Amino acid sequence: MWLFPADTSIRLNMILASEEHILSLENGKKRFMDEVTSLSRAFAIAIPHDDAEVIEELIRLGKEIQKMDKEPKEMGMSGYEYAL
Repeated sequence: MWLFPADTSIRLNMILASEEHILSLENGKKRFMDEVTSLSRAFAIAIPHDDAEVIEELIRLGKEIQKMDKEPKEMGMSGYEYAL
């Protein structure tokens, strides 16, 4: 489930815009990666609690943005597949 209902192209555009913003900040990539990792660890500890579900979608979004930062070969894709 996403934070808002949207088709795949809108979600992808949102992820790409987020990545562009993060990379425009000073040390943005490192700060973002560190925070998503910390939030994911905290979530893993808190998962049994019902209130933890509130941030599950935000963590999923953060992980999607992290995946977009990887090189196509790291994701098992050719440059052509990545461009599609």
